[in-house]
Amino acid sequence: MIESNIFKTALKAAALISGRIAMYTIGGTAISWSLMLALLFLATGMNRIIVIITWLLFGVIFPVLYFMAGQKAGIQKALAYLYQGNQHFLFDYISTLFFKNRRVTAVAQGTQQSFNEYKPQVLAYLYTLQGVPKLLKPLVRHFVNKTGIPQGLTQYDQLDLNQEPLDAEKLSQVLQKVVGSKIEDALAPAALSLFWKLALLEAVLFAVCFSSNRWLP
Repeated sequence: MIESNIFKTALKAAALISGRIAMYTIGGTAISWSLMLALLFLATGMNRIIVIITWLLFGVIFPVLYFMAGQKAGIQKALAYLYQGNQHFLFDYISTLFFKNRRVTAVAQGTQQSFNEYKPQVLAYLYTLQGVPKLLKPLVRHFVNKTGIPQGLTQYDQLDLNQEPLDAEKLSQVLQKVVGSKIEDALAPAALSLFWKLALLEAVLFAVCFSSNRWLP
């Protein structure tokens, strides 16, 4: 699955992310511009400062925030899709690519190393994610950071792995142990969607701008 279906997986993940971005951006921009036009229409003789603030907030800043929120929601959705399809996919994928792209340092080519000898190289690889397609790299990087894999690996010390040669399968098992139940928290949807949080914030700012216009000359 890792090699043969990676292109299909990347396209599916990209489609999920793009769909969330489009939904958040279009819906959020519609709300923002509606509030902006309503404010400009209702508050006749509006103070110039309030006009500028209104255009910036509802015309530019909030549409950009909705776009960024869509990216985050899309990545969350794509991660959930990958996890539901194969709970070990991302762990196996990262481990396989590490051994495929790693550069052996201070050890002769072909020599098998233990976990502790590999640990610095694994940590460096998690930062670069060399070999991960561009469509998947933001997704994998978000997964790595959200689940705290680098921090977990730094503290992880399994005695039975310190002497045994490490391969992709064992590294995948180590990553799964390091993450543990954190993956459930990383994939759990927020109680209140970021979209509605932004919409609520816009409503509050709309009321503030409308009220401020009455007190400014």
